[in-house]
Amino acid sequence: MHEAAIAQGILDMAMRALPSPSSPRVRVVRVVAGVFSGCERESLAMYFAELSKGTPLEGATLEVVSKPARLICRQCGLARDYHDTGDFAANCERCGGANRMEGGNELFLESMEVEDNDK
Repeated sequence: MHEAAIAQGILDMAMRALPSPSSPRVRVVRVVAGVFSGCERESLAMYFAELSKGTPLEGATLEVVSKPARLICRQCGLARDYHDTGDFAANCERCGGANRMEGGNELFLESMEVEDNDK
């Protein structure tokens, strides 16, 4: 159920980014979500669609771009992306050393596409 709060936060940030409350309609809102952000995309899109009614973001497409985590070997430095598919490798595939993880829990508003008033 935390997707409702996330959707409200995205909507609030997007509204603040518009030049004015009477700005042209927003077509696309692009959000980056790390593979470990715990964000359920379908639920987020549903809440965003509902909460954006009556705003310049009503009808906008919510695009959620998945960002992988980075696994880095503490011993040999081998780095690879983890896309939340397959087994999570706690150990390096090259030397067997312990991996550390960077990222994967990001969640932020990356960009918006807004209609051109002149068209």
